[in-house]
Amino acid sequence: MKKYLILLGFLTYLSVAYAQTEMVGERKFQILVKNDTSLAVIQKNNQELQRLRNGKKGIEERGLLSSLLKTGYGSLFVQKSANASANLLNLGLSYLIATIKGNRERWYQTAKEQCTFVQPLVSKDVIDDFYALPSTKGALDPEYLKFEGFGCRNYIELKDQPDYGCEVFYVFCKLRQDSVGLNHIVNHSKFMVDLDTLMFAPKYCNLPNDSTGRIESRFDFNKRKNLRLTLKARIYSSWINEAIMVTQDQQLGEFTIQVKIDKNQLNEDGVFIYSKTNPEQKELVTVSGDCFIVPRSFTGTTDFKKYQPVWGTGQYRIEMDVIETCEMIDEYYQIPIPQAGPSSEITQMASTKNRKWDKTKWQPEWNIMKSRKKSDSLLKNVWKSIEVAYKGDSWITTMTSPLVTALTSYETQKLNHWFDIKTTEKKESK
Repeated sequence: MKKYLILLGFLTYLSVAYAQTEMVGERKFQILVKNDTSLAVIQKNNQELQRLRNGKKGIEERGLLSSLLKTGYGSLFVQKSANASANLLNLGLSYLIATIKGNRERWYQTAKEQCTFVQPLVSKDVIDDFYALPSTKGALDPEYLKFEGFGCRNYIELKDQPDYGCEVFYVFCKLRQDSVGLNHIVNHSKFMVDLDTLMFAPKYCNLPNDSTGRIESRFDFNKRKNLRLTLKARIYSSWINEAIMVTQDQQLGEFTIQVKIDKNQLNEDGVFIYSKTNPEQKELVTVSGDCFIVPRSFTGTTDFKKYQPVWGTGQYRIEMDVIETCEMIDEYYQIPIPQAGPSSEITQMASTKNRKWDKTKWQPEWNIMKSRKKSDSLLKNVWKSIEVAYKGDSWITTMTSPLVTALTSYETQKLNHWFDIKTTEKKESK
């Protein structure tokens, strides 16, 4: 009877503890791609492109990509992406080295490692129709451009309650349709993007990256500074040219969106919301990079009856890297050392030489770090499921991280171990 009472009490404690964390669920990422379905907008942009390229050299026969269309070679565009596996190996090595250090040094090293989160988002599914209509002019004919933009979403979905959760961040970039953007297409066969929408909730972000995905690990501006979100998006395409040469999965370009999260710009709910009209946020966001427009594949017909040189509507796919970083605030974990003499208290507080580490602040964090399974971080690049859907005018690829499953099994192991100890002690007492 006593054992069941202990079990009931412990489960009640767990339910209260989980309730206090507000959110216990699966972290999900979504790659978002939107195609404009408004024919009026497509035609307006098409007229502007026609006006800009009048009198210019044929766009389909210009640029480095044109040579690739004919040769099929793609090594010039190969770029190195973030290798999370290498990061994990370095992480394991750092833990090995840390064993010869003292507890405070080991805590500090581990805490610094947890100031970086890298999550590659890879989907092999292709997206149809970069253009609204086929072309009879060439593989790089930009007419009837349908692509509107891309983005990324990270949210926490409550377990067993798929319609309830909280947003971590939402980023969406739109195709630049001003004169600069359209001229870039005409002159270089490349398109540019601008940041259109951004929201970021620091309290739900992926930092500290403690390798278990625990929701109760919340970002704290008192402990960490220089919080940044970086999104790297790479666009790939496959096509076939008139010589029946196939180019597979060629990278066309890369965009980098960097955002500095200023705690003074958070709203009353603690959320950073970007506004183009806010001059104080202008210096916090940078968008760099460009991308070749997606090549149209040679098809040779539009109706299966009459042969003519025709190029299709273009297929492509997008990969992303989500990167969150921050830095330690050492002063939070330190206390001033009283100094004799005429120096002021302010001077003593400001000098790092007159401060020492406060064990009451860093030791509890180190105790929690030691209790966690470091191998759980290996699950960071394993997805439980990848779902691709087309809704209205948007392609949505949803990727579910299994970290919560790992956390649940880990807590269950601890619970079973705890009861085994209690049972063994009871038997030995008899």
